[in-house]
Amino acid sequence: FGVKAQLYPEEVACCLAARQLGRPVKWVEDRREHFVAAHHSREHRHKVTGYFDDEGTILALEADIAVDMGAYSVFPWTATMDGGMAMGILPGPYRIREYSVASTSVCTNKTPYGAYRGVARPAACFSIERLMDQIARHLGVDRVEIRNRNLLTGGDYPWRSPSGLVYDSGSLIESLEAVVDLADLEGLLKCQADARAAGRLVGVGLAVFTEQTAHTTQEFKQRGVPIVFGYETAKVRLDASGTAVVSASIHDHGQGLETTLAQIAADRLGLALEQVRVTYGDTEQVAYGAGTFASRSAVLAGGAVTKAADAVADTLREVAAHILEAAPEDMVVESGRVSVAGSPSRFIETSELCRLIYQRPERLPEGVEPHLEASRTYDAHPGTGAYTNAAHLASVEIDPLTGKTRVLSYAVVEDCGPMINPTIVEGQIFGGVAQGIGTALFEEFLYDEAGQPLSTTFADYLVPVMSDIPDFRVAHLQTPSPHTIGGLKGMGEGGAIAPGAVIASAVEDALSHLGAVIVDRLPLTPERVLGYIDAANSSGASA
Repeated sequence: FGVKAQLYPEEVACCLAARQLGRPVKWVEDRREHFVAAHHSREHRHKVTGYFDDEGTILALEADIAVDMGAYSVFPWTATMDGGMAMGILPGPYRIREYSVASTSVCTNKTPYGAYRGVARPAACFSIERLMDQIARHLGVDRVEIRNRNLLTGGDYPWRSPSGLVYDSGSLIESLEAVVDLADLEGLLKCQADARAAGRLVGVGLAVFTEQTAHTTQEFKQRGVPIVFGYETAKVRLDASGTAVVSASIHDHGQGLETTLAQIAADRLGLALEQVRVTYGDTEQVAYGAGTFASRSAVLAGGAVTKAADAVADTLREVAAHILEAAPEDMVVESGRVSVAGSPSRFIETSELCRLIYQRPERLPEGVEPHLEASRTYDAHPGTGAYTNAAHLASVEIDPLTGKTRVLSYAVVEDCGPMINPTIVEGQIFGGVAQGIGTALFEEFLYDEAGQPLSTTFADYLVPVMSDIPDFRVAHLQTPSPHTIGGLKGMGEGGAIAPGAVIASAVEDALSHLGAVIVDRLPLTPERVLGYIDAANSSGASA
């Protein structure tokens, strides 16, 4: 979730040593080495000011962003990566027209800073959603209502953000309404009232966000990134038995891409899933591709597979039309056969057609070669990517003696466009939310005053365990992008973006009856939460 996205000197040294020695070379580091040497992330400081009218409509936004980038600029992303991303996405899902922002990347003696799941979006979401809660509190307006007054609606798209990003599509108000129902907000608030009456600290929080995915070549060109390209390539081949082999430039290492790409190819070629085999990581088959990052794989690799599979399917249609004495445009490729539209009894099995193309070339129409293979490259519509959105809602309980925060419930409504495989989508959401809970409550890399790292084992650097993750509900909306093949959008990072904002909102809500307090920092460690409890009590006592 980020470490793979940049080049480390050890990787170059291993390759050089392997070539010099003529033997495989493996780099092994212990946990402490990894903690110190692998890049860090998410140390942002945002000062955000919102200007709004008496109805809570945001008129303008002002932000000053500082990001600790560590000792060196990372390749190929440069030291401006997180600051630039935060500047672009901070206005978030809201109808904000006036925006002034400055960003500074600060060089320190810490470990260099790099990409981590969400890249600046968790910090941007935290800032804008914390602002929305403060506006709601200032005006005495419900937190859901203040968002509804400012969220983009369907008629706003395509929306040019004041930062220059162009949001292609979305379902923001629908997502918020859906998560309120999914989480049973009314029931949660009743439980909260009962808990408060019993002296317990229970709070409810929410957040809405939009996410830029599937960055295009044009996007990277605008950023000035030195070598990253926005395309992916795929090759699709049918053999004489009718089995498809998909070779992809993208690499699957646990995301479910092999299944996803196989499903796309099977759908375009009218085959069963078990008739498709996917290979990846083989530069002799497909030499170039950018890789799995920035929620891009299903969109760009999926688009390349679609184009290549369609080219092969066109050959099937042309040959089948010749044999069945019909027009190619009337041929239907599905369910393991190629048939004439409206005359399903006139068909040829795909496996038989493949055998014929390879072994009986004299029966092919003029100009058609005995060849069922195509390689295609796909780069999405020029612009700033395909945009997903989601709404998250959670409840928490705080132990007033220890400051420990426990997440009681969590609900997500995600709109990542058409879903190829809902099980994989939900798995990404579950994993992302778990990581986001780590960001919200646990994960912090500390240094002493001399700059020595203190968090170099999992005894010092805490991550969530199974008991820290609640059962949670997930629902989906599916708004297609108008600019991508199949309307696809990315979603590999979405689950990790909102939990920090949601849990901060819930913690602040849990303390709100004690006195005024603004929860403005993550992670919400027990020590930090105790400080917020003291601040709330002091505020309440002086009111």
